[in-house]
Amino acid sequence: MMHKGRFIRILLLFSTTGMVWLSAMRLLFITSGAQRILASPQHQSNKFLKTFTEYEPLPRMASDGNLLLKGFFICGLFAAGAFLFVNSKMTGGWLKRGSVFGLVHAASMIPWFEFYLPYNVMNEPIPLVLLEGLLWLVTLQLTGLWMSFVINFRSIKK
Repeated sequence: MMHKGRFIRILLLFSTTGMVWLSAMRLLFITSGAQRILASPQHQSNKFLKTFTEYEPLPRMASDGNLLLKGFFICGLFAAGAFLFVNSKMTGGWLKRGSVFGLVHAASMIPWFEFYLPYNVMNEPIPLVLLEGLLWLVTLQLTGLWMSFVINFRSIKK
């Protein structure tokens, strides 16, 4: 039978990972001002910019203001599940485990995504691809640290 504290930690993990991921993304992309660079006509490809504002059909988030929230919540469920799967196989404290998971998550997502969509499909310039990749790396590191903190910080192993 699962220990009550472990159950609460897992429930917290699954219910908050998507929101932490979204919050980290907003902090790094929006609050930092990086999005102004990424969306600047001076730097960004015309195709990329028009995709969000002119080309029909517009992105689904234009008609569903909660789409990103839903997407991050669903992706957060998958990330939390993956973290739980590998957590017991890692060594070290919560900080090391979170950092390792964040790096693995980033290494498995960022190169393909940035190559395929921004660089290949949307013609995003290389410097912006690299900036975006760096922002996603930090976002996923923060998310990995959160997940590890929730599950591993001062947990009592039984």
